[in-house]
Amino acid sequence: MIQLKLNNLLFLDLEINPTNQQIFKIGALLIQDFGQANMSQQEFEQDTRSKDTLTSALKVIMDMAKNADCLIGHNIIHHDMPILKSINSMLNIFHLPVIDTLQ
Repeated sequence: MIQLKLNNLLFLDLEINPTNQQIFKIGALLIQDFGQANMSQQEFEQDTRSKDTLTSALKVIMDMAKNADCLIGHNIIHHDMPILKSINSMLNIFHLPVIDTLQ
């Protein structure tokens, strides 16, 4: 069994247009020092219908991921991750352990 460090959790959700597979919104929540008295959180939500807003949103997500121990999402393995990889396979989130709440 693999034991994960779960102090800093990054939750990620993409909203996708099913017709063209375009990401139209990204939401993320970074919880730092989970379960501790000094626990803090950073929330992010961005409409990403233009290329510029998608690029800037991915930069924010990558900054959040620098402080994360793992990535959490619902159906993230079979839905969100492949779409993100098709846009930019070099995102640092792909190096994080993943917890998929659908699995």
